Amino acid sequence: MWIWLTALALGNGQTAHVWITRQAIELTPPGALGDFVRAPEHEAMLIHGSMFPDGGYAIGHSYGEMAHWEPLQSAYLEWIKAEYDPPYEGEAGHHVAFLFGMASHGMGDQVYDSLYMERSKRHDAELGWSSGGEFDEATDVLLAAEVGVQEVPETWIPGEALPGVFQSHAGLTVTTEDLERAQSLLRVAVGFVGAASLREEAVNERREAFPWGAAFLTDPEVAGSPANEAEVIPRYWAELWARLHDEPRPNELLWVWPDAPGTGLSTDAALPESWASVALPHGALTADIDASRFSWVDEAGEPVPLDPWLFYRNDSHIVHLRPVDDLPAETDFTVTVLADLPLGSSGAIAQDVSFPASTKGRVLETVDTGEPSTNDTSAGEQSSTCGCLAGGSGSAPWLWMLISVLWIRRQRS
Repeated sequence: MWIWLTALALGNGQTAHVWITRQAIELTPPGALGDFVRAPEHEAMLIHGSMFPDGGYAIGHSYGEMAHWEPLQSAYLEWIKAEYDPPYEGEAGHHVAFLFGMASHGMGDQVYDSLYMERSKRHDAELGWSSGGEFDEATDVLLAAEVGVQEVPETWIPGEALPGVFQSHAGLTVTTEDLERAQSLLRVAVGFVGAASLREEAVNERREAFPWGAAFLTDPEVAGSPANEAEVIPRYWAELWARLHDEPRPNELLWVWPDAPGTGLSTDAALPESWASVALPHGALTADIDASRFSWVDEAGEPVPLDPWLFYRNDSHIVHLRPVDDLPAETDFTVTVLADLPLGSSGAIAQDVSFPASTKGRVLETVDTGEPSTNDTSAGEQSSTCGCLAGGSGSAPWLWMLISVLWIRRQRS
């Protein structure tokens, strides 16, 4: 009988981050960026960078939370630009690839938490969520069972560079030894999930706890799924590539939802399936996100009252446009992000960006597996913490890792 390991944690697990980055590499269009991320000499840096932000949680160090977010990643980007010149080959390329891995992790968690996890909170409300199950750990095992155990290449981390970046950016002291120890524990996490994914009992238990969350992990048409994350990340890499080369922003938006014809919105304004969502190319500030920055109109040009929500906090990217009232059935809409929407320290959206939405299409995600949650998860701002590997009250991250090691040893014996 499987015992849940800790209290609630949020975000993708390590296996998912590794798989998502590998999928994103394959989905990056041909060209200079595609050649860069597919170069064999960059694989270890991309993979270990995509694991890296959770390392701070594993050793109880605050660098983990900081490493998830764009301000620290931008400080690293500026360090790279100060130390090296394009075309970023050799050692410079190693740093850029590691940065891209970190960016894959941070952006992936934002997409996953804000879309996929929010939907699971509704559909799996009376199952895993109500019984204290760990959604990230469960879906990590389920994904590994579906796509295979992920292999991790030989460790490479910028252990000489990043301590200085943390210090200069935030006055945070972190040592090379801290980073190396943390990265070794993340390898344990991947091993733990891989071992669990090979046990039918462990897989079935997690599937029973989160049946909705288990159903769409590799479906790119479902908002926020790991497969969907992998489509967003190459566009964010293109944004970072442009910053590294002092080139114009390649996309006004990274991604929108709905993102395909025939994808329908729910008419029920209380459900996440009624939201239109956008991923901004640069982190925004909560104070700059209000209804005057967006437009949502129906076929007759009548406006839909909106309650925009920058999902996480300052410097995050995902904005949900939540209708205040239920949407009319069988209706087409046009949603617009208006020009001049501020993007933190990176200027503003240069021109209006519009995309279609409709209540005529098929609502992909509505698979009822439990009663609707009594908690309105969209009512207030999300915690400022990503917490992808963080233990909750009564459960320290080091204990999670220790139990993982012991569990793997028990299974192997």
